[in-house]
Amino acid sequence: MLPEEGDRIKLVHTSDEYTNLEPGDEGTVTGTQTIPPNISPKQKAHSSNKTETQVHVDWDNGSNLSLIKSQDEYEILAEDTDDENQTE
Repeated sequence: MLPEEGDRIKLVHTSDEYTNLEPGDEGTVTGTQTIPPNISPKQKAHSSNKTETQVHVDWDNGSNLSLIKSQDEYEILAEDTDDENQTE
């Protein structure tokens, strides 16, 4: 399932070895983007020609690393439905 803008997510795994994000970090989705395959005409015969989806996130730790849906793992967090703390 693809998260929507405003959804809260929790990182399970990222393939980016240079990020300071760790499993369990949380952030807010700012949008998604479909990225077409970047292949030359010669490569098309040997490629699955799949598009990628990037999930853009403002992480609570200040990072803005986007996730690639096919390579990174995340959980969409349930919305807070606790009405007891809301005021009228």
